[in-house]
Amino acid sequence: MFKKFLFIILIILPLSTSAHSPIANLIPSDGAVLTDAPKEIQIEFVNPAMFTKFEIINTENNNEKVDLPKEFLMVLSNKHTIKLPELGSGKYKTDWRAMASDGHVIKGKFTFEIY
Repeated sequence: MFKKFLFIILIILPLSTSAHSPIANLIPSDGAVLTDAPKEIQIEFVNPAMFTKFEIINTENNNEKVDLPKEFLMVLSNKHTIKLPELGSGKYKTDWRAMASDGHVIKGKFTFEIY
């Protein structure tokens, strides 16, 4: 009985660990303090994913949302580039949601600061 249980666990475990597409690279990095405003955000996933939501909020300006273009949404890719409008100094937080190529929803947040 134990051998059957162990066998099933060993079969299922790789499926559950491959069900997500974590971030492989992020520019600017989470918590970055920048002297110049970035012109874009680059996000690379381990496996293809498509953004269904991506928001940037200036936390020092009444939580004002940054107006972003929408063409990067719903595009399945490993690498995503999000063009940014001119950003002023301040602290920014992002809130995003994406769907991995296997159908799993992944979510994340990161921050950066411009001074």
